[in-house]
Amino acid sequence: MDEGLDGAIERSLAELGCPHCGARLRLLRVLSRRTATAVIATHCEGCGAVANRVCFTGDLLRQLHDRLAPAAHQGARVSPVAVGADDVLRMHDFLTQFNGDFLALFGSRGRR
Repeated sequence: MDEGLDGAIERSLAELGCPHCGARLRLLRVLSRRTATAVIATHCEGCGAVANRVCFTGDLLRQLHDRLAPAAHQGARVSPVAVGADDVLRMHDFLTQFNGDFLALFGSRGRR
């Protein structure tokens, strides 16, 4: 069962450290909030870096994974929690080849 958007925000803050120094992140504010996504501003308690992060509910992550899995390299390890450099490169390759709009990319399968 999905823990919802509040849980996704809390998990993001608890599990992901600062990309610069690895220290704990603190929520500054929620910049935008939708049904399954939120954009949050964070502040690093270590180096003071401020960054924006996108948080997804577990249900949306599963839907995105199911939709993008054919584009991923075979044998790639899929992690719904952390995104690594290889994940970013695979997504870049996929989006470079993608020919469509936002709704085609993230909309429901019935809207095609």
